[in-house]
Amino acid sequence: MIRPMRTILLAIIAGLAFVAIDTVLAKTEEYETALEAARLGDQGRQFMKEGKYDAAIESFRSAIANQRENLQYPLELGRALRTAGRLQEAESTLEDLLKNNAMDGAANLAIARVFVKQGEFEDASFYYHRAIYGQWKADDIQKSRLQVRFELADLLAQHDRKQELLAELLPLQTEASGDMATQQKLADLFLRAGSPVRAEEIYRAQLRLHPRDAPLRKGLDLTSQILRLDPMRPELSEQERLQRSIHILQLVTDRASTCAPPADLIQQLPAHTPEGNLAAARQFWNVVKRNCPATISEADRPLELVLAAASP
Repeated sequence: MIRPMRTILLAIIAGLAFVAIDTVLAKTEEYETALEAARLGDQGRQFMKEGKYDAAIESFRSAIANQRENLQYPLELGRALRTAGRLQEAESTLEDLLKNNAMDGAANLAIARVFVKQGEFEDASFYYHRAIYGQWKADDIQKSRLQVRFELADLLAQHDRKQELLAELLPLQTEASGDMATQQKLADLFLRAGSPVRAEEIYRAQLRLHPRDAPLRKGLDLTSQILRLDPMRPELSEQERLQRSIHILQLVTDRASTCAPPADLIQQLPAHTPEGNLAAARQFWNVVKRNCPATISEADRPLELVLAAASP
């Protein structure tokens, strides 16, 4: 009886030993493939730094093949494809990645940038917002979200989406750091959003902290000029708005008459409303920009910003 029991026990021990060996071998193989994936990932990043985008793409693909559960590699592959101009592939890669985690902040930002390159503004804006409210590394949440919001704000400014831009700037004003460079950028964006009052507040606050800074002083002077010109300030009476709009129309028609061909000039009498005068002023300003752009200088920026802010 003892001999059969001993045989069974030895068999069990041998079986367990084989399982242990298989586990060790599997772990070793897993460790080695992870190391190889990491090597390929590093190689891909180096290729990106060197501008060898096709080589980087192949390295990231190989890294994915070695370690599919690591979602960093498809993210980097998507970025590399975008940089290489292979936008459809980038979009497909990043969409597959988002199927695993729709609210991944970095992946949403990456695909937003793909849509920017494709000229698909609405889709880009959607994914920028998902990135802002998405999931980021715990030690990098605030910084990442601010970076994305600023990037979206720049995009909105480029597309002259003033109302949407203002909606992004209001939370930025309370969340952004108080360093001078960031505050200057905010002030400039507020000007582009048609809100010189908020820009002026920022410049005044920064000048109290940095009273000798020349760019801040220049920014405050610019906003002051805009506020003196702006006919649509809510505190103005209707008569004051009308007079300011007539003044702007006169400034622009005088400029147009000095450089534009007569065929582009139509006799324009002041309208009875500020809106009518500003619409006419914008038309004449477009004539100036088309026919004599070299005459436009930094001194014209207050006028340009007032006309841009008043545009529908």
